[in-house]
Amino acid sequence: MVVTASRDKTIKSWNISTCECLLTLRGHSASVTSVAWSPNCKNIASGSWDNTIRVWNSQSGLCESTLRPRSFSNAGFQPRVDFVAWSADGTMLASGSDVRTVKIWSLNSTGNFECHSTLNGHWDEICSVVWSADRSMLASVSIYRTIKIWSLDSTGTFKCNSTLEEHSDDVSNVAISLTDLNLIVNGLWDNTIKSWNVSSGECLPSLKDRWSRGAVTQVELSNAAAGSNSQKGEIKGQTFSFKRTGDHRQILGKYILTMKGDLVLIHTIDDLETQNKGGAVAFFRVPSSIETMECVGCNIAVSCQGGEVLLLRAPLLAPS
Repeated sequence: MVVTASRDKTIKSWNISTCECLLTLRGHSASVTSVAWSPNCKNIASGSWDNTIRVWNSQSGLCESTLRPRSFSNAGFQPRVDFVAWSADGTMLASGSDVRTVKIWSLNSTGNFECHSTLNGHWDEICSVVWSADRSMLASVSIYRTIKIWSLDSTGTFKCNSTLEEHSDDVSNVAISLTDLNLIVNGLWDNTIKSWNVSSGECLPSLKDRWSRGAVTQVELSNAAAGSNSQKGEIKGQTFSFKRTGDHRQILGKYILTMKGDLVLIHTIDDLETQNKGGAVAFFRVPSSIETMECVGCNIAVSCQGGEVLLLRAPLLAPS
């Protein structure tokens, strides 16, 4: 499934194989600027120019929480939420706004989100927020050519470790390496890509395509982006044990998953006893022919003949 945010104040989830709109989420009173799946695919977070963050149930479409970063009494001024991002374990949300703050929201003992921290220090609107894979670090991007690195200390407090400012133009986005927490990369509106050593604050050699005049709108780091001499950070996550099986299929509740060439196919099961495949409800295409497949919850891990190992997410497989 795909989730989209719109200026018409709605969020929509879509079945990409049938192009069917599954849910339309209504409740925001202004443009929705950011949307994000929770790691377990059970919830969707949205940020809006109505100064709210909403957390939705991705199956029922009901709004479970409405978070208000800040209230203003100033006549004629309405602050905006520009970006939302989940931590990898799904227990925290980060939001960035045009009032130059980053807010951290955490799940409390009752299962509701409450404001954990307000991070101040930027001089302009926050346009992007990114978590490290282990939730120990957060990078926030301001339009005013700065990136701030925040670390979670032993007391549970976020502190600004460094501010990266050597930019030739406005910063558009940032990515943190999955394998080396000391490496981040960001894009600029003048078509420059910068990489940084987080500990020292050193700007590493920049990349620029001299034949292009466009802005760098997105950067992503592969798992192998860090150099061989880099210090590696431990990343906790799900472990998949791949096993070669003759039938190349798996049963998950009312669904059967099969692999064929470079495709993962998801079907309904018409008859649970005979396990006959019904109509296909979703599929994934991967870079090369699939060798093995393993499923945990709504996550599908596949290894390919070309050496790729991919983690796919299918929210419809999540236990109800």
